[in-house]
Amino acid sequence: MSTEGLFSKALEEVAGESFDYVVTLCDKSALECHALPGAGEYIVWDFEDPAGSSRANAYRHTLHEINERLRMFVLVKSKP
Repeated sequence: MSTEGLFSKALEEVAGESFDYVVTLCDKSALECHALPGAGEYIVWDFEDPAGSSRANAYRHTLHEINERLRMFVLVKSKP
């Protein structure tokens, strides 16, 4: 999965939009995003920031963890 061209957006950039789910990846963003009007269900996933890790493959590991969590999320939400 390519992440080329992807970037974080400020909350102001999505103000006025509505969302079925708001998924945050750390406690700090969870606090900030709870002020987001138009959000349906809030989901808080607290991942370690790979930038602060001493692991050689920290970014790859975090991406893998997010991918696995998303797979489980889709599986659960797609059940009738």
